Order: sequence, then C-alpha cells, then structure tokens
Amino acid sequence: MLGNKANNIMEIIAQWLDDLDDLVFAAALVLGRLMRPFLGLGLGSASTLVAVQTANALAAWMPALIATALGGLAVWAAEPIALERSQLGDTLTVPLSHNA
Repeated sequence: MLGNKANNIMEIIAQWLDDLDDLVFAAALVLGRLMRPFLGLGLGSASTLVAVQTANALAAWMPALIATALGGLAVWAAEPIALERSQLGDTLTVPLSHNA
C-alpha cells in the first residue's frame, strides 16, 4: 500500500513538472516574439544617445565647422562668378584714353 501511494505522489510530481515545463516554454515563446521589437527600441535609444553625445562633443567645434562650410560655399559660388567675369572680359574692350 505504501508503494502505491509513493507511485501516486511521483505521478503527481511528474505531471506538475510537465505542466511547469509547458508554462516555461510558452513564456519563452512569447518573450522570443517580443524580443525583436524591444531590441529595436533599445537600438534606437542607443543610437539617439550616441548622436546626442556626439553633438555635445562637437559643440566646441561648431564655429570651425561653420567656417569650413561657409568657405566651401564661397568657393562654390565664386567659381561661376569668376567664369562669367572672364568671359565678359574677353568680349568687352574698355578704352584707356579719350582720343576723339
């Protein structure tokens, strides 16, 4: 009789462990499906933090970067103006004296 009771207890424990195993793997499946969006959210947050930290570090360099950008724009704008002036200089003649 005692052996039969021990077998019943072992059967109950085995069933309980099987239910616990099913519950753990169901939770792991749900967490696996949620992992990708949460990883994307973490990646976006980390990227934003890196961008903000980089912007803070570059704040001291801002005047030099602005001057470089303006210098590049000045060269870009000066080239067509110089080309136009050189073409006008070839076609226009300016008299140096008034000998009428």
